[in-house]
Amino acid sequence: PSVPAFEKHYDQMHRNCCSLCNAALPSAHWLDLHIQEYHDAFFRARVARSEKPYRCFLEACTRTFSRPHKRIMHMVDKHHFARSFNWKLVRTG
Repeated sequence: PSVPAFEKHYDQMHRNCCSLCNAALPSAHWLDLHIQEYHDAFFRARVARSEKPYRCFLEACTRTFSRPHKRIMHMVDKHHFARSFNWKLVRTG
């Protein structure tokens, strides 16, 4: 394996890893979403209070949502993501 191949592998698999569960996320923004949504008790409290804690998957977009399925609808309708996109990626990496 070459150095560029190793660097690519490292960037894809190790740069944005959750220190709590080792999930590898595609970007720092997705890692932040993952940590909030799956490891943060305050986030769960916000969900229980029917707030809008789910942020858009795109860092430049400021929309927030009360439920994950509403975020998915937004991603498909406004950002033209495929309905078949792996939406579990934010959870599992």
